[in-house]
Amino acid sequence: MITYKFGHKTKLDIDDYIRQYNNVIRFSYNRFQENPEYKLNEVEDIVKDKMLNIELLDATMVKVAVMKGNSIKREKVIFGGKKNFIQRLLKKITREEWLKKRNMTVMLRGSSCDNKGNRKAELHIIEDNSILIKLNKTTHFSIILPKLNKEQKRSLCILQTLCEDNKSFFSLEISNDYINIIFDENILKKEKPATIKDRILSFDMNPNYVGVSITDWTTTDEKTIIYKEIISLKEINALQHNFYKTNKRKYETMHISKYIINLAKHYHAQIVAFEKLKMPPSDKKKGTNYNKLVNNYWLRLPLINNIKKRCNIENIRFQEVVAQYSSFIGQINHPDDYDSVAASIEIARRAFLFNKMYLEKSIPTGNIVYPKFNIGSLVLRWKDRLGDIPNNIDSWKKLYDLTKKSKSSYRLLFSPDTRRDSLRLLSHKSYTNRYICV
Repeated sequence: MITYKFGHKTKLDIDDYIRQYNNVIRFSYNRFQENPEYKLNEVEDIVKDKMLNIELLDATMVKVAVMKGNSIKREKVIFGGKKNFIQRLLKKITREEWLKKRNMTVMLRGSSCDNKGNRKAELHIIEDNSILIKLNKTTHFSIILPKLNKEQKRSLCILQTLCEDNKSFFSLEISNDYINIIFDENILKKEKPATIKDRILSFDMNPNYVGVSITDWTTTDEKTIIYKEIISLKEINALQHNFYKTNKRKYETMHISKYIINLAKHYHAQIVAFEKLKMPPSDKKKGTNYNKLVNNYWLRLPLINNIKKRCNIENIRFQEVVAQYSSFIGQINHPDDYDSVAASIEIARRAFLFNKMYLEKSIPTGNIVYPKFNIGSLVLRWKDRLGDIPNNIDSWKKLYDLTKKSKSSYRLLFSPDTRRDSLRLLSHKSYTNRYICV
């Protein structure tokens, strides 16, 4: 989904709608916590039967508020945020300010069944750069948007045209000060670009570095490496963490995704491949600073989601592959490459096999995780580091266990301190650096 957020100068006073809408969200959340087996329509009936002072909300707005309450999965929630709650306890903000901060925006949810994409709003971007809001039969008003950039104008004009033909829909989140326009990025999908068959752009991520490679594949054993580079986030991760730097990190992370997709377009990659990772926050047993880096500062999901969105818009196929042993196998098979680049090449191999086995169905299906295990070639390549390899080592898993047990360093780690050929990703003010690998 794409979300455009705009501040507006239209004088609105919808505090009563916001208050009643958020009261329903909190009431619904409490009901779902009391009985997780409740269905949406059951809680809707309870809201309509039990709650008072929600006369401004029609059935549609009640339904959306109940869905929002159901979507909050955490057991303990401080509406308005922990920070504001503490500020109120310390009497640094007034009760009125606290109550205002507790309230979210009002969502006007559209659907494919609604006329012009949303029964409570109409886009008038083409005519006068505005949005008509219809909260109920008598409360109608227009929100004038600020000046849009070229890409925003193009996207919203396409959205308006499709909605008027009942071929798409959108949702809005509105407050007295700003408006969010939410819609499916697939409506912006461009014509399929020219690609080179079996050319794969793949990348491997860790909190400090993104290793990127572009490879042409003939078979799993025959490939040509076209391009390699490392994108370093180490400099921006080392900064003191405050509101500005957090936003700076988010901004540059989004530009990394834009850069990767532009790289795929430039080299005519058929597939963009990356690992499918599920990493809930946890104690990594490597100290507080490492936990903060991995759990708090690493914007892995925003980067992946933005790349998926851009792939959808540019009509480039993306492929997620399993992450199991990718760093180890990649480094063992490509000992002269930095670990993140080597892992990206291994990710590309898996994406190539998945494409051939399950999409094109040109070769028999099988396991894509483990490449052919050849102990002879591995002995010649790694004897100096691992010493004598026992004869009973006949699989990648056994080799991995042996390496861990021997505490041998198999990774070729990248360090910006050894390179002086960095390129800034955006400008001289950027904290993200690029290092071309040759």
